[in-house]
Amino acid sequence: MSDTQRTPLTDALIAHVREKSATDPMLPMRMTAREIVDFSLERLADDKGVHVETLFALLGALAMPDFDPMDIETFSEINVATGERYVLGKLINVPMFEDKLSFWQLVIAGAKSMGARDLPDANEMVMHVVKTFGTDQFAQPRVPVGHQPALPPLDLLRQFGPDYLPRLTIFTDRARDIPVSLAFAAQTLMDGAKEVITPDLAARITLEAAVPLSRAHPDDIFV
Repeated sequence: MSDTQRTPLTDALIAHVREKSATDPMLPMRMTAREIVDFSLERLADDKGVHVETLFALLGALAMPDFDPMDIETFSEINVATGERYVLGKLINVPMFEDKLSFWQLVIAGAKSMGARDLPDANEMVMHVVKTFGTDQFAQPRVPVGHQPALPPLDLLRQFGPDYLPRLTIFTDRARDIPVSLAFAAQTLMDGAKEVITPDLAARITLEAAVPLSRAHPDDIFV
């Protein structure tokens, strides 16, 4: 569903979802997740199907915080010698790790529900990300050979982000709903793809993309 595909019927669906959200606050996020799943299976498909590692890396990359222009002033900004900028702060950590519906917790919970046991540790991953600031290892998923995404997560975000971002706000205008919606989409796709990729590895790829890009300076993402 996109602006060019909007019809009176889809407008009615959007209005219905937004109205029902008053009594079912998770409905807009579930509907957004369905939209992202359907769009991903179409947008990323080629003659061989969908490259699942690329799909999960892209979902993680899209989970970057949606900053208000004033928010950036409350963050700790880190500048490295190579010119890159990174941000640290609670407004990143809450939607990524600390909220009960944080992206990390939802992805991990989804993988565990499918039997995953070999899952990443949040503290270790954050430490690794900080150590790679300003290096060519930043935002490079640490996954087995043969399971790398087709492009680095930042390149995926820059290439596909403009197609995805409007779809993330069809059913909701709240920025905090976006990571939740993407986590729900990742859960759905982990279940659907578990015969091709283990939930453990799907979750790891997703989070190895999400955590570092949540630290990238927002002004440097789309350049």
